[in-house]
Amino acid sequence: MVDESVRMPARPPRRIRSGYRRRMLDHLTDGGETVSGIALAVGLRLPHASAELKRMRQDGLVASDAEEGSR
Repeated sequence: MVDESVRMPARPPRRIRSGYRRRMLDHLTDGGETVSGIALAVGLRLPHASAELKRMRQDGLVASDAEEGSR
């Protein structure tokens, strides 16, 4: 019999293996930042930082306060 009172999360938390991801998250704990500011702070080229932030948004690690597609 399964105990219905104990619910497991939909999926287990994922480990953040990428050093860049960890540095980006660490940088964002101080407050919001532009993609170019994050890229400069962590030593990534702008397209790579943008792609990584997109993946982090899709994974639910970060959220944007700007409208989608805004510059």
